[in-house]
Amino acid sequence: MAERKPKFFITHSFKNVDFAQRMANDLRANGLDGFFDVASVNPGDNFTDRISHGLEECDVYLPILSHASLASRWCNEEIDAAVALSNEPGRNGRPRIISVVIDDCQNEMPVFLRSRLFIDFTKSYDAAFSELLRRGFGIAPAPPPGAAGTTTAAERSEPRDVSRAGARSPVVLIGAAIALILVLGGILFAVFSQKSQPPTPTNVAAAPAVIAPAVAPATAPPALPPTALPKPTDTPIPSATPQTAPSVTPLPAPIVVPPTPTAAAPAGKIAFSVSTGEISFLDSQNIWIMNADGSGATQIIRRASQPALSPDGNKIAYFQWSNPIGIYVADLDANLLPQNPKLIVPAAFIIKSIAWSPDVQSIAYSWSSTANARNVSVRVIPTAGGASTNVGNGKNPSWIKDDPQHLVVDTCDNSNHCGLFKMALDGSATPIIADGGGLPVESPDGTKIVYQRASGQTQLFIVNVDGKSGKALTTGSHNRGDATWSPDGKFIFYRSDESGTWAIWRMNADGSHPTMLPLPAGMASLAPVNGANFNNESNLTMAP
Repeated sequence: MAERKPKFFITHSFKNVDFAQRMANDLRANGLDGFFDVASVNPGDNFTDRISHGLEECDVYLPILSHASLASRWCNEEIDAAVALSNEPGRNGRPRIISVVIDDCQNEMPVFLRSRLFIDFTKSYDAAFSELLRRGFGIAPAPPPGAAGTTTAAERSEPRDVSRAGARSPVVLIGAAIALILVLGGILFAVFSQKSQPPTPTNVAAAPAVIAPAVAPATAPPALPPTALPKPTDTPIPSATPQTAPSVTPLPAPIVVPPTPTAAAPAGKIAFSVSTGEISFLDSQNIWIMNADGSGATQIIRRASQPALSPDGNKIAYFQWSNPIGIYVADLDANLLPQNPKLIVPAAFIIKSIAWSPDVQSIAYSWSSTANARNVSVRVIPTAGGASTNVGNGKNPSWIKDDPQHLVVDTCDNSNHCGLFKMALDGSATPIIADGGGLPVESPDGTKIVYQRASGQTQLFIVNVDGKSGKALTTGSHNRGDATWSPDGKFIFYRSDESGTWAIWRMNADGSHPTMLPLPAGMASLAPVNGANFNNESNLTMAP
């Protein structure tokens, strides 16, 4: 039976994710396996449970130490947990802790890490990684360039010594040159001899000569229409009879096929929240805003999620994770930065899915006093603040266009038929489509609803507001969700992991031409707060 190789666990700051990814890839390339959050936490996983399991299973714990990681509370909590595990009775010092130092930060290291082995990566990554393999995992590193059986770049570019490569002798080279001169002289003699010959007289009584066809020009002639050519006859052509040039039939005008129309470039701005995992779960949520083409991405609110832009684009509502926690409403200045934030819903409970009314006078949201997902109701509160109204059981509200008295929500009826329902502010509800879908968003013209449904992977669907003509917009093995409409209704923006990392995508409203928007500079992923579950803690929201 093959000997079990030690498993690793990597702790890193989000600011050092590129280095962490490189080291994880190199460890796996040497046959090792372990925990690296970017690759080891799947959509829908409980993040804390996966970290705890990874720490308990690892044999070698690798905290990447930098100024950023040593200042990160989340990284320090992981380091503390690993140290506590290694000191537990019966674990025999497992995991072994080997610090990976990538900044000049030894003076910032905790005392209990300074007394342990650490590998200095600040000078040479390759040399330090080889040392890590040897001393941390007992693995001999791969042969360095230039070892037996390999060729270094310098050796490949160095000119070879012709005396060792079987150079030709001078006699052979001179003979070859003379032969080449004789051949060229013969060719020139033949050419000039042919030009000096007198022209041969034409014998009129002889049979007509066979004329070779002219050589076609280098450029291809225009394509002719598929017209049948006449078959040649067997009638001989008299030699003395002049030939009449055939008439030329003009080519028909080319048929121009108009291109398939595509939607115009999207306009407006899009706000979204991202889970960076930088420190604790609650502190790592941040709200960004950017243009609809993905340019100009800017972080505008820290420690917040669930943004909702007002229909006119002048205000933003969001959930603030730092004290005092709750739903805030703020104005957006010319630089799209929030001004004069006002707390309108203090939170001693769970809040998700914030939505503006069409007249910008009210906000709807999902509310629960417990973590029980079945105990969720929709509430409405004036944007100026005041008392909230409990509308009815449901979640993820979206206002119906030009109708501040009705919402689209996802909920279940008394027969446990779940899906999209039209709900009045008095709590009465009418089913739209009971297919188990959720997170509905009505189109700007009020005719369609885009929503998502999970079956293995989360996919996007569209249906008329009357529940008819429903169809899937996306399919496949990747997740697509958290959708919203462009202000003109021509595009649908959504979040997906289909490129191998989480990003924001857009497609035409009929599902065609999916296009990934560029990631903001320095961002490796735009992961939603709850992965593929979405749960609308990481709304995408658009405005003009």
